[in-house]
Amino acid sequence: MKNIILWNPSPDPENPNHAFLESTLPFLTSLVSSPNYTITLIMVVSSDQEEEQIRSLLLSSGLYTHGLDPRRVVFCETEEGKASIVRCVDPACHVESDDAVIKKVAPYVGTIVRVKRGVGSGAPVMPESASSNSSARLVGTRVDSGIGSASTPTMEGLAGETAGTSTTTSTTQPARKLTRSSTYGSLNGAAEPPSTSTSSRRGSESGGAGVIEEATLAELNRLGNVKFVGSLVESGLL
Repeated sequence: MKNIILWNPSPDPENPNHAFLESTLPFLTSLVSSPNYTITLIMVVSSDQEEEQIRSLLLSSGLYTHGLDPRRVVFCETEEGKASIVRCVDPACHVESDDAVIKKVAPYVGTIVRVKRGVGSGAPVMPESASSNSSARLVGTRVDSGIGSASTPTMEGLAGETAGTSTTTSTTQPARKLTRSSTYGSLNGAAEPPSTSTSSRRGSESGGAGVIEEATLAELNRLGNVKFVGSLVESGLL
């Protein structure tokens, strides 16, 4: 859901402050209300506090009263775990912003909507009753890898499938300390020779990232089942 439905401006994982991206909440409300889809939301989180804040945000958004099944709001700790969930859910369509996950799930999903990373334009939308201290907790399970389910599509935000009845089972993982993976920037910076100046290094990183992005997009395009859009509302699902 990150960078597709939600964004978090807070750099502190212990104090998350997620909000809906502009226009995504009305779109998602229409999507969960549609008889044509069964929606599964998948979110990678780095702490229990982040999970709780997102649960509170979803609760106050009204999505559950419009048809979103709280049992289909799933949290995991890694992108690899998310890819495993997508394969198990077996969606007809998956909406995703992580290119590595797209490559992993492409053979198992009919259509993938690739949303460009970023918070997009416009201010985030926070439901009026949203509160990070809400004590309400909905049904759902933190999953590391693998949940079994009958045929249902997903979106990483959203995994959307044709409407139908399905059953999902999952296993609860014991609480443990969470860690974050390295970013491309940190890896790229580590690879730079020590003698490179700050300004030239930044230019190299920017140019290198652009080349990598172009090559990645070309690779995704060759998969044949990836649609490229700038935001969720451009996905064509409605």
